[in-house]
Amino acid sequence: MFENIFTHDTKTALRLSSNENISYIQLFNLSVELKAKLQSSEVAIILCKNNLESLLAYVTCLNNGLVPILLEYEINESKLNDFVERYNVKYLFTDRAKTDIKAFKVIHQFESYYIHEHKNYSLKGKIDPDIALLITTSGSTGNPKLVKISKNNLSSNTQSISKYLSISSIDSQITTLPMQYTFGLSILNTHLINGGTVILTDHSIMEKSFWDLFFETQPTSISGVPYTLNMLKRLKFFDKDISSIKKITQAGGRLSEDLALYFAKESKKRNILFYIMYGQSEATARMSYLPPELVVDNPNSVGIAIPGGKFWIEDSEGKIETNHSTDGELVYKGDNVFMGYAESFKDLRNSFNRSNVLKTGDIARINQKGLVFIVGRKKRFIKLFGNRINLDDIEKFLSSKGINALATGNDDKLKIFFEFKENLDPQDLKKEVSRFIKIHPSAISVIGKDAFPRLQSGKVDYNSLPNG
Repeated sequence: MFENIFTHDTKTALRLSSNENISYIQLFNLSVELKAKLQSSEVAIILCKNNLESLLAYVTCLNNGLVPILLEYEINESKLNDFVERYNVKYLFTDRAKTDIKAFKVIHQFESYYIHEHKNYSLKGKIDPDIALLITTSGSTGNPKLVKISKNNLSSNTQSISKYLSISSIDSQITTLPMQYTFGLSILNTHLINGGTVILTDHSIMEKSFWDLFFETQPTSISGVPYTLNMLKRLKFFDKDISSIKKITQAGGRLSEDLALYFAKESKKRNILFYIMYGQSEATARMSYLPPELVVDNPNSVGIAIPGGKFWIEDSEGKIETNHSTDGELVYKGDNVFMGYAESFKDLRNSFNRSNVLKTGDIARINQKGLVFIVGRKKRFIKLFGNRINLDDIEKFLSSKGINALATGNDDKLKIFFEFKENLDPQDLKKEVSRFIKIHPSAISVIGKDAFPRLQSGKVDYNSLPNG
């Protein structure tokens, strides 16, 4: 993947929060030094931060036949140990000099990170050589099931994204998303493969230090999930000095129509290209994008398939749906579709997904112009009194009324969650939803919370909500 990064030579690959610049040739040489401490064809865990050490470990693994598992830095020792045991992990990259996990010992320190080696585990000769990377299914490390990404998956998706976003060596991007999250990782991949510059920071956009670095480094691109864009709007992003910004990209969930139109119109005024995109971990990163010139007229669409990809709709019996006004499951085909899931090291031996077809689990329709409109998730439907209820539709309806709420539930009860800071009357909210879905209020519960649970990426963590 990155074996030729040295060809970008003295150009800046990384800008660090410490104001240090790392050139491509420096990054390559550091990777060569690190490889000397490692054996190939083994599984390694990287506890990820947006820093030099995590990225260096990632590049080194990909270039030298090690298979990295990318996990959030904050993972606790118990969950970390579960991953180590399930996948017979040989190496652990972390800034923790000590770990409670038995049989690990430190064999090397580079910058602020340590390499821990397991004295018993080894998978040499037992890993499918096509596997390049293992990532979590949702950006959360709560589930040990991992997505197997092949070398071809990673390369094809990186090239495809680079093509439709026209990423080149003049591009620079500041990190706003965690590295282990597939969207955040794809930003690193696309910029490094094209000789661009990545400005690495773990600071939040809500911190002054983030904006100090932003104004100092003058990035050409910024990205985020819907939560990120909501925060940028609150921070009056377009009133800041953003003259360096040429592109804004969004993925990681449905963007409200109002917010999509706001970013599209404000971006157009400043000659900024605003892209709405759609993807899943199982598709390596991206499956579709909405060209900037189409956003104002189609703010609810996720656009067209990426170069090399194809979409279609299937009905409940798996038959291809040709009626453009009919909803069904969205199916995607492309070289970026994953090799399958893994739940232990035994699943790393083979089982390539040669069909390259992914049933997304999303309910959608495709209009006559080929634009995809996501209606909701198959798992985000419940039945109340025999009526099929789309939980995403409820959230969208409330959002149109300026109410930020979450909908979950089962076939016995619909649950609406709101944040106390919204200062809402629960009974009024219940009546509002009842009228919208035409269901008696007795089937609806309204629950206030101090704050919605979120994953490190900023996406809502529905699994932390009752019936989420």
